[in-house]
Amino acid sequence: NAFSGDTTGIVRGGLFALSGSGFQFPAINLGLNPAQDLPTTLAGVQVKVDGILAPVLQTGPGRVMVVAPTLSVRGDRAKGGFRSVQLFSNGVASNAVWMPESASLPGLLTRDFPNPPPAFPDFVDAAVQNEDGTLNDADHPAAAGSTITVFVTGMGATTPPVAAGSVAHSTAVVPVTPVY
Repeated sequence: NAFSGDTTGIVRGGLFALSGSGFQFPAINLGLNPAQDLPTTLAGVQVKVDGILAPVLQTGPGRVMVVAPTLSVRGDRAKGGFRSVQLFSNGVASNAVWMPESASLPGLLTRDFPNPPPAFPDFVDAAVQNEDGTLNDADHPAAAGSTITVFVTGMGATTPPVAAGSVAHSTAVVPVTPVY
């Protein structure tokens, strides 16, 4: 999970990061709010999940961030199992790695992104936006009755379904009880 650092599995449509040694890609980051759908090739880098090209969000030395495809070439994926993940650099393939697939593995975008928080932190400092676009913190709290934006990945299937790598926005507003 690109946000939480959870390595126990991947979720369809969720952001996940591949890290390793032996590859030095240029640092290109399309950002979390791209103006158009994500490409399946960035800086000569491609990632295939079960043979399906995954949309690429970011490349950098030793790291690639992609969106797990929502479609699977085998129908048994909906019941869980493993998915083959393979990295390609200018057409040269890495070894395939088998990753467990999960229905959901939520990850919260933190202020330390792209460095994931330590596993099981006592306190996670989320990157939450106030309605006016400022970063929510002690000096810039959300105004009473306003809307905040929380960035998460790995939540699982969406309704309505959204193609992996496409730009989607939620219009749902969920009222919560303030905690001070």
